[in-house]
Amino acid sequence: MRKLLPILLIIPAVEIFVLVKAIETIGLLKTIALVSVTAMAGIYLAKSEGLQVYRNIRINLSQGKVPGDNILSGLCILIGGLLLLLPGFVTDIIGITMVFPVTREFYVSLIKLKIESMIKKGYRRIRIR
Repeated sequence: MRKLLPILLIIPAVEIFVLVKAIETIGLLKTIALVSVTAMAGIYLAKSEGLQVYRNIRINLSQGKVPGDNILSGLCILIGGLLLLLPGFVTDIIGITMVFPVTREFYVSLIKLKIESMIKKGYRRIRIR
């Protein structure tokens, strides 16, 4: 929670700053339109990528394989989709990079490294509070 609190305070402040600057630069209506278009395009991408990952998981399971990378990809798509629902450019950019297949691999690698680090430290359980 100590790591999450600063993020929850900083992101809205950055979003407001960026939105104000965008409104000053391109105007209110264009800013609203741009935020709306990026969110809709991102949500469409999240839906299509989510369905593809779901198909891959089903194929892996039917072949008796563990769908580890696909599950992590699905987690990234879920988080990215949620970020795309929030208004603002910063969350849209992060959300789209989590959903887009090429850049999503970066996030999957980060999650893998974190899980490996936790295993090496001897964590037996991951607690979500």
